Amino acid sequence: MASTTATSALSYTTTMDEISLNSLFPVETALPQPDDDRHSTRSSQDSEALSDAGLVTHEDEQIIAPWISLFVFTTRRHRIALGAALVLSVVSGLVIPGMSVLMGRIFGAFARFGSGALRPGEFMDEVKKYTLWLTLLGCCSWMLNGAFFAIWLWFGELQAKSARDKLFDSLIGRDLNWFEERKSGVSAMITGSQT
Repeated sequence: MASTTATSALSYTTTMDEISLNSLFPVETALPQPDDDRHSTRSSQDSEALSDAGLVTHEDEQIIAPWISLFVFTTRRHRIALGAALVLSVVSGLVIPGMSVLMGRIFGAFARFGSGALRPGEFMDEVKKYTLWLTLLGCCSWMLNGAFFAIWLWFGELQAKSARDKLFDSLIGRDLNWFEERKSGVSAMITGSQT
């Protein structure tokens, strides 16, 4: 059971790699289909082409993807969530410096009161004012950070749904022979149990 799960996960990973590579870096020929159980065999011609493009190292043939590939599943509809998440990230990041400024003013009032520059009534009024601002800023921080987390979570779910849809569409578009030729995964297990 454990080996079946591992081979299914490996088959899923290989399929995702094929989809991602084809959409990110279209080449004239598609990546070759794996021949062995490990799904790592590539023809020397394709390996050289990927190596020349800077995508594969010669030692372990790992694909080095640019950071922009994080957004390969982003659609126009996702840009709204991404933009809102980025704006909320910046705004919620400004709360901490704002709190530092307010705390500095409160401690400045303490210093002036200690030096005799402020009378007790003025000191209390100033501290109350900054404490009220600090409380309001704390409430804003709570709401902004909640919205910040929710929007990034929403964006991540949109990305995951887009990836699942592309994978599903890719698998639906495959010829039946492709599924029967798999040496691992659920399709291989089903085909093997029927014969």
